[in-house]
Order: sequence, then structure tokens, then C-alpha cells
Amino acid sequence: MGQARNLYTLLYDLKATVKIAQTDTGDDDLLGGFCFTASRMWEGSTKRRFYPLLAVRYYDFPEDSALLKLDEDLLEVAAFTTQNGEEDVASTDYYLRCGRSYNLMPYDRIEMLANGDMPVLLFTGIMQKSQAVTGYWGYNEDWSNAWQDSNDALAADALISATTLTVSDADGADIYGVTPRFKVGQLLRIVTGDDTEYIYLVSIDTATNVLTVNRGVNGTTAVAHVTTDQVDVYMPMGEVVQAVTRLAAWLYGQKDAPFTAEVATTVAGATITIPPSAPTDVIAMAAIYKRVDL
Repeated sequence: MGQARNLYTLLYDLKATVKIAQTDTGDDDLLGGFCFTASRMWEGSTKRRFYPLLAVRYYDFPEDSALLKLDEDLLEVAAFTTQNGEEDVASTDYYLRCGRSYNLMPYDRIEMLANGDMPVLLFTGIMQKSQAVTGYWGYNEDWSNAWQDSNDALAADALISATTLTVSDADGADIYGVTPRFKVGQLLRIVTGDDTEYIYLVSIDTATNVLTVNRGVNGTTAVAHVTTDQVDVYMPMGEVVQAVTRLAAWLYGQKDAPFTAEVATTVAGATITIPPSAPTDVIAMAAIYKRVDL
């Protein structure tokens, strides 16, 4: 399984922001590092991930047997089991909610229908990890529109083991007329039949229209794809992109001026939070999106 850096600002966009020509590659490694650092700073400060991750999360039997509170932002349910994995919960037997709302997302709780076939959750033997939710986790307030058609498709079949994808026009325009449609660091998606694969874009050869990629990232599995399969691009929330781009540009401007920041421990290791000397609008935006535990 490959790895994705899950960036909220890309090298191409950061270079445009700090007014460095795309053909000037002298500082690419440094700028790319700031894209990554700013993305992790943002997550460390907001206590959230703003990219989709397919995973199963386990929960103890809740005090309220009809309400399961979630410890991560839920975008979409792939499978839901109760009674220590012995019972599948049908999607028609529960509501997904964000607080008291049925109309906002991402979701932070699952509520059983009072008149459903399974009005309460169950457990057998032990209560620990008796509830399991497999789904796409992450923060995006418009998940149904988070994947944008790149306006391009595969120009050749892609085997499971392939580390490159061939498209028709790598630097063409997307559905909104913006070029280039593909940028290094993007999270891509290809759906073939019932199989969905997330792919990380490592490099682009515009002369041959070949994308070098990491396959099966963010909890998905590499599958074979065929010519004409549509390639989608993940679009993080615009406010997040703007804030993280501003933060990365500030880091680049401060590259010779060390700063002190708190350290927050995450599952990925040590992550530094946004320094207090960063742009005030970035700090304010991070405060708006900071997760509050239920």
C-alpha cells in the first residue's frame, strides 16, 4: 500500500502565492516541505483531518443504547455492525447527525430509528469494542461535491501493480477551465465497478501524459482500472486551502527566523501547532475549525 502526504496546499499553488515561477525549481524541496509542515500544523491546531480516510473504528457499548457518539468526523458509512460484529445494521435503521442537525456534515453521531427494525444497539459477552463503524472519516462540509472530475480519463489500462497512470492530457484544463488539471501532491480517485481506489500523485510528465503515483492510499486498496475510467481530484475545503497556503507562505518567509511553538502529540508522532506569531487570520480560522470533544 502506498502513502499519501495529504496536503491542503500544493507546491504549484504555493509557488504562485510567493511569486516564484513554476519553471524555477531551485527551492522546490524546501517549498514542498513547507506545504507538508503547514498541513500538519493545521491538523495539530484543529485536532482534525481534512482529507478522507477509509477505516474501521470501534466503540464500546454506549450508555444510551440508541445513540453512538463518534470520536472522529464521519463523512460516509461503508458498513456498521453491532453486537460484537454479529449483527449488520442496515442504513435504513439509523440516522447520521451533526449535533442536533440531520442536514449538516460531517457527522459526529449515529442515532437509531425509534421505529426501525433495530431500535437499539446490542452487545454479546463484553461491551468493549462491541460497535464497529467502517467508513470514510475526515472533515469536509460538502462531501458530496468534494471529488471533482478532472475532465480527463485513463488513456491506458492500469494493472494493480502499476506505479504510473497514463491520461489523455496531463496539463489540460479541468471542468472549470483551470489549468493544469493535475498537480503534484493531489489526492486522486478512480472508481471501477464497485471498487474505489485513492491514489497519491507523486510526479507528472506532461510530454508523455504519465502520472507517477502511489496506489491504494488512505485505507483503500489498489485495483485494476481500464481505459476511459474517469480520474477525480479531491478538493479540500476552500477556507482550509487558503489558510494553509497562507501559513506555508509565512513559513517560507520565516525560513531564516526560528520560532518557538508548542508541541502536540498525534498518532503520526510529534506535530507542532500553529505558532502564535503566524498570520492572525490563519490562527482565527484554525480556532473556528478546532474540534470540540463530545
